[in-house]
Amino acid sequence: MQKVELVSMKSGVQKVGCTRALQASCQLGLAAAQARTDALLERKHPTVGVTSAPAARRLILQLAALGVVARFAEDANYSPQARLDEVLAQLAPLLPPSTVATARSLSGHGEWELALSHCMAGLGTEAPPAETERLLSDVLVEFGLALPDDAWAAEIERHLAAADRGEAPAPAAGDVFGRRAAR
Repeated sequence: MQKVELVSMKSGVQKVGCTRALQASCQLGLAAAQARTDALLERKHPTVGVTSAPAARRLILQLAALGVVARFAEDANYSPQARLDEVLAQLAPLLPPSTVATARSLSGHGEWELALSHCMAGLGTEAPPAETERLLSDVLVEFGLALPDDAWAAEIERHLAAADRGEAPAPAAGDVFGRRAAR
């Protein structure tokens, strides 16, 4: 089971859509899903459980399309620090040493999202190896940094579903950042 933390809502969020997404993805009853949505509106950070990491990524993307920022919750099964260390190990050969040092410093202070963003900026326009791109795509969603438009959310959903079936890799991180930068 993977836990997802609901972090914030943009103004004009679709409260009913959020509640329905929580019901469907987390097998919650209406009252429980509505309670999580209401807690989010009260600026609390409720968590929900989903069956797997891919299901959690799909929920995060679905919520992002509704105006909700969510991310993997830190718990015994998921450590953002360990996940970022994994990413930094793969990115280190592709980045200037000063970028890696700054990212490690940020990471050490719990600034995981900022450290990852710093690494991505350091990559520039060069595409990392496919395995690293898949890892980056996953971690962007896990950290709540992939805030797709509706078309991109649908594309990521198709890729995640294919990956669940073992048919295709996850979307490339370069695509995620390319589309974000184009906004």
